[in-house]
Amino acid sequence: MLSILDKALQAILKMLKKKDERVLLWSNASPTSTYGAQEISVDTTKFREVKVLAQFYPAGGTDNVQYADVVELTTPVGYAGDIKMFSHTYGSNTEAVYVWTRFVKVLTNKITFDQCWVRLTNHATYASTQNTYLVPLKIYGIKSSGGGKLISLFRKLLVRGGGRYGY
Repeated sequence: MLSILDKALQAILKMLKKKDERVLLWSNASPTSTYGAQEISVDTTKFREVKVLAQFYPAGGTDNVQYADVVELTTPVGYAGDIKMFSHTYGSNTEAVYVWTRFVKVLTNKITFDQCWVRLTNHATYASTQNTYLVPLKIYGIKSSGGGKLISLFRKLLVRGGGRYGY
């Protein structure tokens, strides 16, 4: 007969093999359009975290960018984060790094996107909105792969097993 510790370890290994479930919550119907500050109504109460995929290059064109980078942000429900992208200037004597950021706040009933800001590192005061960059493409809800069950299992192990009863 397996001890409670053996059963717990087998259950943990089983849970670790499970993958998180990803559910599409929203998809941008106009990914080539300019995307200003907006709010999207979505129900995130069933999810542990949210993953946002955004395209870096300018909506509606490539603006001399020869690649289509997709940037992602994963944040727990109830928290905020930034979608970010960096680019280095080339072909000039002045070194600079462009930093694009779009603030994202994930609540239980909506996701809020700020405008996309670009800052130039060699100009301390330079900042402007560029809402053709970091346009959200898709939003996924991430369901836990059994973390709540794992916590419950550890509680049972601590109360029934080891320390409390001296096993």
